[in-house]
Parts: sequence; C-alpha cells; structure tokens
Amino acid sequence: MKTKLLLTALSMCAISSTYAENDPVIMRINGKEVRKSEFEYIYHKNTQQQTAEKKTLDEYVDLFVNFKLKVTEAELRGLDTTKIFKSELAGYRKQLAQPYLVDRSVDDVLAKEAYDRMLENVEVSHILLRLDQSASEQEAQKVYDRMMEYKKRISKGYDFHKLAKEVSEDPSAQMNSGDLGYISAFMTVYPFETAAYNTPVGSVSDPVRTQFGYHLIKVTNRRHDQGEVLVSHIMKMLPRDASTDADAAAKKEMEDIYAELMQGADFSEIARTKSEDRQSAAKGGELPWFGAGRMVKEFEIEAFALAESGDVSKPIRSPYGWHIIKKIDKRGTGSFESRKNEIMKRIARDERANKGQESLIEKLKVEYNVAFLSEGEALLSGMTKDFFPMDSVYMAEATTKSQPLLRIADKVYTTSDFASFMKTNKRSTKKEAIEVLNEKKEQFLNESVLAYEDTQLERKYPDFRNLMNEYRDGILLFEVSNKEVWEKASADTDGLARYFDEHKKDYQWDAAKFKGLVVQCKDKDVAKQARKIIKKAPSDSISYYLKTQLNNDSVQFVKVEKGLYSEGDNKLVDLYAFKKGKAVDNQVFPVTFLSGKQL
Repeated sequence: MKTKLLLTALSMCAISSTYAENDPVIMRINGKEVRKSEFEYIYHKNTQQQTAEKKTLDEYVDLFVNFKLKVTEAELRGLDTTKIFKSELAGYRKQLAQPYLVDRSVDDVLAKEAYDRMLENVEVSHILLRLDQSASEQEAQKVYDRMMEYKKRISKGYDFHKLAKEVSEDPSAQMNSGDLGYISAFMTVYPFETAAYNTPVGSVSDPVRTQFGYHLIKVTNRRHDQGEVLVSHIMKMLPRDASTDADAAAKKEMEDIYAELMQGADFSEIARTKSEDRQSAAKGGELPWFGAGRMVKEFEIEAFALAESGDVSKPIRSPYGWHIIKKIDKRGTGSFESRKNEIMKRIARDERANKGQESLIEKLKVEYNVAFLSEGEALLSGMTKDFFPMDSVYMAEATTKSQPLLRIADKVYTTSDFASFMKTNKRSTKKEAIEVLNEKKEQFLNESVLAYEDTQLERKYPDFRNLMNEYRDGILLFEVSNKEVWEKASADTDGLARYFDEHKKDYQWDAAKFKGLVVQCKDKDVAKQARKIIKKAPSDSISYYLKTQLNNDSVQFVKVEKGLYSEGDNKLVDLYAFKKGKAVDNQVFPVTFLSGKQL
C-alpha cells in the first residue's frame, strides 16, 4: 500500500485556530484531508471516556494516524463500496438525522407547556358535532355555523348541559350531559386540550376543530393537580340501570365485606376471592397508578379522599357497580427534569409530534427562499377542470409536460417530480379537485423541503458530520481488521495456544480489579433512569448517553467515571466493589452505583 502522510503543526492546531479562521486541514492521509474539527471531536470524546490511562496529545496523534491508515487500507480494498456497507451506513444516517429534521426548541417549549398543564386540572364539558376529516370547506363551514348558533343560545342563558343532551353527537352525552370531569395534559387530543386550558372558568370556547369534528367546550372549574394514587379495590359489578332490589342486594353484600375488613380480614385475600373485577383481583385488587380523569368521578373522588396509606373506604357506588377502596400510596407530579423524558415520549405519540417539524419547515422556507413557480402551478390548476388530480391521465399529463413547479434554494422540482410524489401519496382528506391539489402541493413542498435539508446536514452541522465520519470509519476499521487480523488469527489455533502459554504470566494480577462505571446521581429517580440507559446504550458510548440524556446546560444530574480500578484507587469502588472503607457523604450526588464487573 502506497500511502502519503503529511502532518502540519498538529499540536498547535489542536489547541488554537491561529493558522486559519475556520477549520484548518491538519493532516493528509493518501491525499485525503483531515480537518481540525474531526480530530478534536474524536480526541475529546475518547479522552472523556478514559480515566485510567490518559494519553498525551502526541501519543494520541500516533493512535489517530494509525486508525486513519487502517481506514485508508479498507478504502483501497473497496470495502466502502459494498452493498452491506452502504446499507448499514444509510440506516445509521437516517436514524441520526431525525433530531436535526425538527425544531428542537419547539419540542422543549411543548414539553414545558405539557408539564405546566400537568400541574393543573381543568373541569370541562363539551358539545360535539361530528365532521369527517375529508369534509369539504363548505361542509366544515356549515358545521361551524351551527356551533356558533349553539354558542349564541348558551350566551342568552340556555343551559349548556341540557343543550349537550339534546344536540351533542358524543354518545356519552345522553348519560353525562357532556360533562367530562377533570382533564390534564395528554388526556384529550391536543387542540381540545389547548382550548380547554385557554378558556376562563365559567366561559364557553369558540368552536374547536379536532379529528372528531367541532366542539364547544365549557370550563367550570380549575384546581391544582392532586398527583397520582395507587389503590386496591373490591368490586361488585352492577349496571347503572339495575333494579332497586338488585342495587340494594349488592350494597348489602359489600357492607358485609366491609364489616369483615374492619374486623381484621385480609383485603388482598378477599379481593382475590370475592371481587368481580377479575383482572385486578388476581393482583389482590391492585389497580395501576392513576391521576385526575383516569377513573369515573365517584371512584376518583373517594380514592383521593383517603388520607393515609392503608385506609379503607366504605362501599361506594359508581356507574359500573359497588366498590370498596384501599389506599396503598400516593405521589406528586414530580419535577420537570424527572418527568421530561416521559413527556417527550408522550409528545412523540400525539399531535404535538408534528409541531417541531412544522416549525422547522417554516424556517427553512425562508432560509432557502422556497416558492412555487407560476408555470407549473398554472399547468396543474388548469388540468383540474378536466381531470381529478388522482387520475392516471392527470399524472401522465403532469409527467409529460414536466414544467418547473417548486424552487428550493438552487434546486428546481418539476411537475413530473410532483406526479411521482402523487403516485405514492394517493390518500387525501379532501373531495373537491382543487382542494385535493392544494393539499398535495403542500405535502409535496413539506416533504421536498425536509429532503433538501437532509442533504445539507453535513455542511450545516459539524457534530453531525463528525458522527457520520466516526461511524463510517468505525465500520471500515472493523471490516479490514476482521479480514486481516481476526479471521486469520482465529484460524491459527496452534499459534494462538502457543502464544497464550508463552505470555499468560505477563498479564496476571496480584489482586482483583474492578472494570466499569462509577455513576453518581442526584436522587433515586435519576439513578433509575441511568440504569435503564445503561441497559440499552452501546457499551462503548454509555458515558456519552448518560451525560447527554440526563444532564442539561444548567444542572448536572449525573456524574460518570469509567476505568479499571485497583483497591485504593477510588473510595466509592472500594466501598461498593471491594466492600472496604466507609460510606462517603455527598450532598450533591447522594446516590451511587457501579456498573461493570470484577476481574
């Protein structure tokens, strides 16, 4: 292999930017440039993960050069052109690009908004008029106008709940007169939730459009969130419309059970044998944790009214039967930091998930001077007079004419590109031809803007570029090492055995060592999250995942050290691994655990 290596003032470039304003080339390997940012990225990442054997800068340069030489050898062998390599790298890039294709600042705002709403419950009632998502603008306007008429009637004194029972198309309105009780964040679809939290107590909202139709929402009360409660219950099932005699018999049966409990009978055992909620009965009557609005009102009120753990309620009636409830535990909402990961996951599953992407698209439209072009727009609009946009004739005509339609930065998309998009995106929520066309044009624009931004990530984001280079080089290093070293070595069984016998004494320790992580946490919740991350994260990047997922710019929730420790090297390792020494009082990080093994 003929490889040229040129190093230029490396140690000075790694410390300062004297020789260039931006990102100087600090070495060339076989004609391929390596920039300062790439070297610094890998240098800092590896030195942060190594606490036992710190390398000097010069020593690390040698390691880095050898690493790059091996990658170059893999390239010369064509390992970067194989289908397997390209597929693996493309899969990683797709996953890595996802956070860059949303406006992360919007997600942070939405997370804080959701948490603030979790601290307060809103008592709401609603009237629903259903409207299919494919309804035309005219149909939607008619339903909206009907809702405004209902609001006028309510403003003139007509009872909201009476009207809900008369006109609401929510089937439950016949039983509850539109009363939904208290809600919190994530309990309803996002537009409904937002309208509820933005409506003053005693007021009725304007019509709110959701995936179900239009709603009028009345807010009757607000309160601080009560947290969540864990209870067990014993249940006698009985429908709401049961006869008076059946209801009285069920109540008598539950009163007898209550008397047994007051005389010392075991609640769990009675739940297992007598409760008719068989799913919870198998667990001694225990139900999942729940907060406001998760249970029927009667059950919720009684469960939260129990003062102490172990308290048992008298029999109470709900729409589903009779219950006796035992309080097991209660917990508060928790801090924003402790709930943020959970909130972000819930955001990803509801309508909020699109907000970050929508915000990014709006910014990119400005950044890339995005605009529809009149030639293509005129062609597509004119064709709707004779053909429906989903028709094959329409698509063929758009493909044949291939007029300029959309400009993003210096790239132009044609009506032919739009027709190709339409072929794989045929589903529409509209009925009128021009409405379908406008909907599809908007979808095409959004998808094209994101696709274009995807091609710019390496240029715009050094962290993304460095991660991609690291992963690419890592795959190639593995492949060339596997072919040139490991496969050959593993086949030479006699040589391996001989080498082992000759050298095993060189690697024996006088005493055991501990190899792994020392993880110090702010509290037990952080420690619990840290253990979950350790289970899922790649073994060579655990420290990175812990620090980036649990710490933020203002607060450090976890402190991580990684190394190979002998007794006496670290007081915490001595205490938890070698069972020597005394506990260390640490007010900042009071919870400590180790992850690793003794060797």
